Amino acid sequence: MQILASRNFDLAKEFILPNEFLCTNLASKIRKEKTEFFIISEQTSINSINDILGILLIDGSLIHCIPQNNLENLKCPEFEQVFKEFLTDKKIKCISGQAQANQFLVDLIKKINPQNPIIQSINYDLMILPEDPIPPQNSLSCDDYIKRCTQDDFDSLLDIQKKYLIKEVIPNGKQLNDLEVAISLRQILKNQLALALLADQEIVAKANSNAIGWNWVQIGGVFTHPLYRRNSYAWHLVYELSRKIRQTQRNVCLFVKEKNQPAIELYKHLGFKKVDKYQITYY
Repeated sequence: MQILASRNFDLAKEFILPNEFLCTNLASKIRKEKTEFFIISEQTSINSINDILGILLIDGSLIHCIPQNNLENLKCPEFEQVFKEFLTDKKIKCISGQAQANQFLVDLIKKINPQNPIIQSINYDLMILPEDPIPPQNSLSCDDYIKRCTQDDFDSLLDIQKKYLIKEVIPNGKQLNDLEVAISLRQILKNQLALALLADQEIVAKANSNAIGWNWVQIGGVFTHPLYRRNSYAWHLVYELSRKIRQTQRNVCLFVKEKNQPAIELYKHLGFKKVDKYQITYY
């Protein structure tokens, strides 16, 4: 069993494509062909996707593509040993990916290093949009409108981005500083498709892509200011964002906390279907 550093992006793409909706974040990073990744294999020389059991990438977070039919092959002492050696010089802040594979890696890390405590583990439903999104049942009022965000909207988005991160992203007990908010927002405005809904000329809701792969785009960052909820703003935003994504000939996916029933119902109304489970574990 081996974990081998690689920059064979074509081979990685071929391996990931059938499972891209399960690991769109990983696909988005490998698609740019800038980041070294790691191949799990029983072979010392990788010649085809048949030699690959999984792909790992670390950029502070550990993200992965380990298909279900390969997972059983990794449940052996040989992989535990090579994974332990792989982690020796790496600091992992969190692990995210398809839930069953993610939990396997989390349990392995706990066994290898029981002194590395888990801060929080969050389970999500992974949903895809099989067809065009279903439009909202009601129209926006004459004073409300949706715009595509640019760097010029940075200051106007800062507060709502911070509220979103506190509510949906930051693990329990972790403090969020303004620099982290600014960095995350700059990256979104630079690399992603972001939409905002304005009421009375003020941004009160937002949604954006957070990973753009070859065939799939993952939606995230969906948030409405508490004072402006129950106006179907999130429905309008995700509908417009999904419509724009599908115009690029890509499919749409997202993950939502499995206990967030209002959000799950919203996405069902839009036409999204549950297809799997997703998990993020923070250290």
